Amino acid sequence: MQTAGGWLLAAALLAGSACGLAHAAEGPGAAEAVSVVMTPEVARDVARRALEQRKYALAAEIAAELVARDPQDPQALMLLSAASTRSGQPERGWTTGKQAFRHAQTRGQRFEAAYLTAEALSHGKYPILSKLWLRRADMYAASPEEHDGLRAAFGQLEARTRLHGKFSLAVGPTDNVNGGSLHDSFDYWGIPIPIAQALPGWSAVAQGQMSYDLMRSKDRQLAAFAIAMARKSKLGDEALELMPGARGEDFDQSSLRFGLSGQQMLRPDTAANASVALGRRWYGGEHLLDEAILSFGMTRAFENRKTVGLQLAVTATDVEDRPVANSVETRLGLRHDLPVGNGRLSFGFDAILRQSDAAGVANRALSIQADWTPPELFNGVDMNVFARVEGRDYWKTPGRSPDMLVDMGLSASFENLSIYGFAPTIGLAASRSVSDVVVRDTMNVGVTISLSSSF
Repeated sequence: MQTAGGWLLAAALLAGSACGLAHAAEGPGAAEAVSVVMTPEVARDVARRALEQRKYALAAEIAAELVARDPQDPQALMLLSAASTRSGQPERGWTTGKQAFRHAQTRGQRFEAAYLTAEALSHGKYPILSKLWLRRADMYAASPEEHDGLRAAFGQLEARTRLHGKFSLAVGPTDNVNGGSLHDSFDYWGIPIPIAQALPGWSAVAQGQMSYDLMRSKDRQLAAFAIAMARKSKLGDEALELMPGARGEDFDQSSLRFGLSGQQMLRPDTAANASVALGRRWYGGEHLLDEAILSFGMTRAFENRKTVGLQLAVTATDVEDRPVANSVETRLGLRHDLPVGNGRLSFGFDAILRQSDAAGVANRALSIQADWTPPELFNGVDMNVFARVEGRDYWKTPGRSPDMLVDMGLSASFENLSIYGFAPTIGLAASRSVSDVVVRDTMNVGVTISLSSSF
């Protein structure tokens, strides 16, 4: 019954609290319910106190009275959502959570409403929908603590669900869309033969990965996975002057890979892993090649967050319409990851043998790479620097010096500016291949702006 000072709520006084409310105890000698007139502000405060004291049924009763008085009160709807979920009524929790989100009037209210909806869906055994609402809450997170809380909640959901996914999208200019040479021709017995030059333009790359846990325990895991990639290209005016009639779609790339991956803990600090995959690649809209990949590895953790890993991978490639270029690559890699101050440094060494009947494909190589993540220079900004140097010996073409490949780059990820759980990242990368064979004498510099899963 509404009055000038508020409305009538039936409750009993909380023990030890002059302004709190609790359910009256049942049975002989129990205190009788008393009627107390409260303003909405006082009622909300009482409901919050009941939530804090885990008196969820009481909090839900008070919040329901508030919602009955004003069905568009976002604070009351959020209180009802939280109390309903925690009292074992998740369906009511996500229904009122969504209503609170629709009627929210501030950024903070939208964040809290989305988070409470995700909590209710998680309790209701809808983890995928819960993850989507956590990403929605990320749109309204206003502090590093809120972003960290969302990542922690998402991680807990990931540990409880079998289906996992990641997605990234990157766009940016590049001065070598087609992987072309720094030269416009090569000399064949004094005759210049034209070759494809590097063409500047733009590229957009989308990549998605899904996995499903077939088996999961404390010491063992087996998952099926799929990875898809697509790159679209657009040529600039300079590229069309260099190669009249060229089209960006002539250099589009895509790939699809399916496989199984597993991990077994051998000791508390040692894990073995294995994977098998089949894949296909397309170039310019045409089938380019098929591949089969088999890998084995082992990782050991040491004190002070140091890890050492050893990996052996074999990749068999079947090139469409060019059997002579089929190849089998064997790669043995060593990785070491260690903390450096508040950042991390990882470096690796690879020995590679690629066997093929094609002289321009068969090679043996040694590669050294390093990856450094420095401490946060600014709150919510994660930096990364990488570099790789590789020497390749094409032993079936004697009399030529080994090719030398150099890759390097840096990126900055802005976690606190994430959108639906996707953090914007700005990257700069450069690569140079120095070779006596002019078609392999290439260079590429590119800038990318990307969105990738931050949780």
